[in-house]
This record gives sequence, structure tokens and C-alpha cells, in this order.
Amino acid sequence: MRIKLGQQGEADGSAVISHGLTEVMVSVFGPREGKSRSEAIHNRAHLHVEVNVAAFSTGERRRAGRGDK
Repeated sequence: MRIKLGQQGEADGSAVISHGLTEVMVSVFGPREGKSRSEAIHNRAHLHVEVNVAAFSTGERRRAGRGDK
């Protein structure tokens, strides 16, 4: 298992974690201010998680659309 910590682009923190042929890149952004006053609840937190999987890493094959190179 290998863990490499670093600064990835505009992220506040990031790491690349490798185990065998599996590699995961993690980026952390924040904390940030709410976009509106209604989001400003001081005794709570909002956690937004986004997961992206590379197309080549899945067993499913998708049809190429028009203009897809």
C-alpha cells in the first residue's frame, strides 16, 4: 500500500492511495462559506461528496455518441 500526500490543483488537500493495481485520488475543498444566508446554520455542517469513475475502469461498455472521439 502506498499513500502520497500533496497539493492537487486548487484543492486544500489531496492524496493518491495505491494498493496493487487500484489507485484512488482524493481531493478536499473547504471549509467554505455558504452561498446564501439560508445555508448559514452555525451548529451544522454540509458535506458534499462527488465520486467519479474512469470509463475504462468499469466492465460496462457505453456506445460512442456523435462527436465522441
